[in-house]
Amino acid sequence: MRHGKRIPALVLYPASWSLLILVLLVLIEGAASWALAVRSVAFREPPDRHTRYDSLLGWSSEPGRIVEQAYGPGAPIRINSLGFRGEEIDSGAREGRVVCSGDSFTFGQGVGNGQDWCHGLARLNESLEPVNMGQPGYGVDQAYLWYMRDGLPLNPDVHVFAFVEGDFTRMLTAVMYGTGKPILRVSGGQLEVRNVPVPRLRHTIGRAIERAELRLVRLGSGLRRRLANDGNTNAVEAVLPVASLLFERLRDVNERQGIATILVYLPTEVNLRKPSGMLEMVESLAADLGLNLVDLTPALRMLPAHEAAGMFLADGHYSVEGNRWVAEVLSERLRALGVPGVSQPASAN
Repeated sequence: MRHGKRIPALVLYPASWSLLILVLLVLIEGAASWALAVRSVAFREPPDRHTRYDSLLGWSSEPGRIVEQAYGPGAPIRINSLGFRGEEIDSGAREGRVVCSGDSFTFGQGVGNGQDWCHGLARLNESLEPVNMGQPGYGVDQAYLWYMRDGLPLNPDVHVFAFVEGDFTRMLTAVMYGTGKPILRVSGGQLEVRNVPVPRLRHTIGRAIERAELRLVRLGSGLRRRLANDGNTNAVEAVLPVASLLFERLRDVNERQGIATILVYLPTEVNLRKPSGMLEMVESLAADLGLNLVDLTPALRMLPAHEAAGMFLADGHYSVEGNRWVAEVLSERLRALGVPGVSQPASAN
């Protein structure tokens, strides 16, 4: 009997030590995470290596910022003096200027300067001057507000407003990736910008905690984003009123300045397997408002599987080849629509 009673003890003690070690490791990791959070708050780290706090947008690119090898050797991020990715441009009027609005897929996350699809349009059409107004993490609301503030004064000939499906649901929350952002709502038939100036405290602390990868806070952040739907479980219905008025205002202001507006739906790797839940809504809005919508999803699905897979990086963004493909297909569609600057056959450099 005594021997039988000792067996559990022999098994229990090693298990207890293992459990204790595991708990200590968790506590150490948690303490390190909080230390990183405190440190980044103290030094007020921006949301990304090339961005700064922006009271209207939450974050925007820092003019003149250069991050060499941002995405590896030969893949830098260079922000010009006007705050756009790419080489310097004259802020004065210029024939053939095309502004590309959007998120990280437009910015060219993962590829070097000049390898994004917006600059690819200019390589295929020498009369165009590209202005890349893509910004990682932006929703349709932020892209719109940035264009109205800094893009419209450039008086472009063409405004290409590009988006992926997730850019619409980003409009439902005042926090994105732990960073504060504006909110657009419809009030009295007008677009109302809320949560501005974007709280700087939320920006610094929220982003710091996100960087520290505190899992519990990430879970809470995700819950907040879901609750931001104001109880409406249908994301399309929640987004529709704002998206409708936003595109209407964009159409009107561009028409007054003689700017051609082109909406572009950029497919993601997920769209190869299932259709977009937002695309039907955008198609309906574009038809009602008389706006041209270019959906690149069918063209992507026509590619052989191995070629389609090569259009994406491991993180889901477009590869160099993917950006080149978007530029080529989009250039053809814009030419078919008679968009200024791309009415003639493309001439590659």
